[in-house]
Amino acid sequence: MAFFGENSCRFWVFSSSNGTIGDSFNVSSVNEVGNGNEDFTINFSTNFASTNYAASGNCNDTAAKGGQVFIDTKTTSSCRANVRDTGGGNNTNTDFCAFGWGDQ
Repeated sequence: MAFFGENSCRFWVFSSSNGTIGDSFNVSSVNEVGNGNEDFTINFSTNFASTNYAASGNCNDTAAKGGQVFIDTKTTSSCRANVRDTGGGNNTNTDFCAFGWGDQ
């Protein structure tokens, strides 16, 4: 059953640690930033109306370090996902998810 409407999720993505999209909605691409960290730019197919959208993410545990995804550098056409372990270090070789809500 598909859910569309005022309060539905406006983008979501499941990506591997090299930026390969496993599945997504309203995501045109995922690009590794190339700064030596596990940072990825998520590009939207349909832009948001403003940068006042909510976004979050999560990732798999690697080497029993735990995992977390920080979303920052939000623009109307993209956001950046920073994939980290619970100590703040890079969480390499892990899949991650990101998702968001807002007006488009």
